[in-house]
Amino acid sequence: MGAKTGTSTPSAHNSIDTIAVRRRVAGMKQILLMIVYSGLIQIGLSQSKPALSKSQLVFIKTVEPFCAAYVAAPNELKKSALRAQRKIAISKMVGNGRVAGWIGTLEGMGTNSEGKAYVAVKLEGSRSISVKTWNNALSDIGSNTLIENGSNLFNSISNCSKGDKVVFSGHFFADKLSKLDCIEEASLTEMGSMTSPEFIFKFSAIRKKLSDKK
Repeated sequence: MGAKTGTSTPSAHNSIDTIAVRRRVAGMKQILLMIVYSGLIQIGLSQSKPALSKSQLVFIKTVEPFCAAYVAAPNELKKSALRAQRKIAISKMVGNGRVAGWIGTLEGMGTNSEGKAYVAVKLEGSRSISVKTWNNALSDIGSNTLIENGSNLFNSISNCSKGDKVVFSGHFFADKLSKLDCIEEASLTEMGSMTSPEFIFKFSAIRKKLSDKK
């Protein structure tokens, strides 16, 4: 009699089962990593001083776990899927995008060719998240994040130095151009956006923290 057709050999079944198991394990590792990383963030935030506002805590806990998950993702498809998931997560918590009394470290400051100030602030309690103005007039068209020379805000920033702890207020922008991040983000690459996000921000106030004043 001829060999039966339409059946799979044991080795084929084993191969399929092995692939399925590997996929489940990879997915579980990714989920576990986000949970662990979120827990580490919570520990760090609970120990951070000064106390952060609830909205800043929620923002960091929403965005930060995606940084490690992106690095750990096994391929480009899963990495891109994480960006889409982050967009949804941010949309659920960002509200109108306005914040007040957030705390961070002044990462950078300077002036452009027109004498307007640009600034970047790393969020307190975060390992990777920054908020910043644009640093050139072309990119700033329609956003007006650059700070006018001689304004009260400009003068306040001029009293700060790189590395100072600052308290700031202002608002994020809806991501109307790329529509990838819910709120506008400045990185040129997906990896930059996911591992060291720089969200564009319109500052309405920045001042050095009183505890940092000499």
